[in-house]
Amino acid sequence: MNAKRKAGLAALAVVVFMGCSGLATYQKLPENQKDALFQDLQNHPAAYRIYQCPSLIIVEPKSENRSIEVIGTGCHEIDPLTVTFPTGVEKSRTFRALVGKDDKPYAYAYWNYRRVRIGAREVDGSTMRVSYTRVEYGGR
Repeated sequence: MNAKRKAGLAALAVVVFMGCSGLATYQKLPENQKDALFQDLQNHPAAYRIYQCPSLIIVEPKSENRSIEVIGTGCHEIDPLTVTFPTGVEKSRTFRALVGKDDKPYAYAYWNYRRVRIGAREVDGSTMRVSYTRVEYGGR
């Protein structure tokens, strides 16, 4: 491989690394953590903020140290007592923790992957911005 090509690939790697810094990871929760979260949500709904967007529900534990900003058309905060999750959400592969750089969750999200793509970026050590884009797969 010639020197120009190596330098170009090295520069591309740096750009990709720098561009991706701050991106959240979506981590699958173990069943016992998922069950505990849903149980706590039922027992202590006032401890959570719930955001609903078309085909997306975000559950944010209230915290003085962390918060999320939800960006997207049709997104709004709803009363935790009125949220209804689709049947089987506890077993869904698209119920994930939105985790920051320190591997601690900012929020939990459930989305219909055939209709929505979500993105999350940690703005600073205490704020995460969550955005979503509507997409349609499967011809519907």
